[in-house]
Amino acid sequence: QDLNRTLPYVGALNSPSGQAQLNLAAKKQWIQANLQVAQHKNSQLPAGSYQADIILQPHQVNVSRFDYQNEQKSGGLIGQAQIDLAQGQQPLTWQAKLQAQQLNPQQILPTAPLDLLNGQIQANGVVKPEQYIVRLNQVNLTGRVAQQKEQIHLSGQSGIAIFLHPPKQGG
Repeated sequence: QDLNRTLPYVGALNSPSGQAQLNLAAKKQWIQANLQVAQHKNSQLPAGSYQADIILQPHQVNVSRFDYQNEQKSGGLIGQAQIDLAQGQQPLTWQAKLQAQQLNPQQILPTAPLDLLNGQIQANGVVKPEQYIVRLNQVNLTGRVAQQKEQIHLSGQSGIAIFLHPPKQGG
């Protein structure tokens, strides 16, 4: 009840109600969370209802269910994800499947060019030192351009690679 905290990557979390169930074992933890998030000017999270089922293992995070519904219960985002953490020479890898249902991206990022989004996307990626690779494997999204009310459709696949150059040492 009435959880107010500042969290990394989230900012201010204002949750008037919620519930969590934890099962803590030596090498595996199960978390089921259900919370309501209220609007806060310093938060990265949009207001609404969040539910998640998460399994934490020594080298893996598995989000078997994620469900976000906006405050009006008229739109949201559901999905699953898995993260294999880096160990030794093996880099961090991840995969995710998300489905938008009447989602208004401007509730998450006010400057987003779309005010309605439906459809799904499957993606995976690899994080190596100074290198980030993202593959959009299956994209099938429809949306509406804000203020113009023009419909768009995105489908197909794509990839993104980001290479960072470390700062030079010395003078």
